Amino acid sequence: MKAFIIAIEDWALSRRYGQRALNSLRQFGLDAELFDAVTPSTVDETEQVYEVRPRQRFVTVHLSDPDKRPFMRSCFMSHYALWQKCIDLGEPLVIAEHDTVMTRTWDN
Repeated sequence: MKAFIIAIEDWALSRRYGQRALNSLRQFGLDAELFDAVTPSTVDETEQVYEVRPRQRFVTVHLSDPDKRPFMRSCFMSHYALWQKCIDLGEPLVIAEHDTVMTRTWDN
């Protein structure tokens, strides 16, 4: 099964954790690779590519701290891009964060 680990390209700690996650997923037979996370500097462009805009009510209620909004939108769009990849490939995917460590197999 294919797996993607979301890691922030220009953050060394995220890349180091991502590599650890990559190794742990591959150890259990997953076809894993790193996925460059959407970041606050790329979120607007990514939302345009996928034609996604957050609803104002959601932004107001759930993202009440304006300083956190770009990060929360970026996290969502990283996952959204991989959900779209799942649809495009026509197969299930494992989507993992950079700090994931797989410790055992599970039934597919």
